[in-house]
Amino acid sequence: MYEMTATRRARRVRARPAPSSDGMLLDLLVEALPLLRSGLTAASADGLAELLMRRLDLDAVSIVDAERVLGRRGAGSDHHHVGDAHRTALTHRVLAGGKAGVARGARAIGCPLPKCPLTAAIVAPLLVRGGAVGALKFYRTGARPLGARLLRVAEGLGGILGVYLELADAEAQSSRVVVAELEACRAQVSPHFLFNTLNAIAALTRSDPAKAHDTLIDFAEFFRE
Repeated sequence: MYEMTATRRARRVRARPAPSSDGMLLDLLVEALPLLRSGLTAASADGLAELLMRRLDLDAVSIVDAERVLGRRGAGSDHHHVGDAHRTALTHRVLAGGKAGVARGARAIGCPLPKCPLTAAIVAPLLVRGGAVGALKFYRTGARPLGARLLRVAEGLGGILGVYLELADAEAQSSRVVVAELEACRAQVSPHFLFNTLNAIAALTRSDPAKAHDTLIDFAEFFRE
C-alpha cells in the first residue's frame, strides 16, 4: 500500500508541468522591480543581470542603455565589457527599431570578434515614451537554442520594466518640479514677511515657549530644504 502511494506521488511530480512563461514572468518581476527603484544604473543593471542568469538558465546576459553596456554576466565577458559601446549589429537594430530581435548563429548576432562563443541571442528593448532607453539581452552558446518561451519572457519583462522606468522618471520629474516651485517661493519671500513671522515667534516665546520652539524649527526647515 505504501509503495503504491509513493509510486503515484512520484508520477505526479514527474507529470507536473513546467511553470508557464506568464508564471515565470510574474516571479521575475517580483524580484526585478525593486532593483530598478533608482532607475537604470550600473548597480541596478548588474543586479538584474545576475538575477536573470540565475533564474533563466542562460549562458550570458547583458543589460544596456542606449549607448553602452551597464551590466553583464556570463560567456563572452572577456571581450564584451561593462562600459563598452554596443558592438553587435542586433543590439543596434533593436535599439533603433524598438522591437525585440532574435539571432540564431554567431553571424546573425554580429559580434566583430570571430571566436565569440555566443551563438543565439534575444534582445528586448526597454521602451520609455515610445523610445528605447536600453535593452535586455539573453544569450546561449554552443547548440543550446533560445526558444519561443524565453522570447515571450524577454518581451514581457522588457515591456513592464520599461513602463516601470517611465513611471519612476515621471515621479522624479514631479519631485524636481515641486523643488523648483519651493525655491521660487523662497526667492519671493519679502523682508516684510520675515519681519512679521519672527515677531510672531518672539511673542510666542513669552506666552507659549514650546509652540514658539516648534514654529521656529518649522520655519527654519522651510528655508533649509
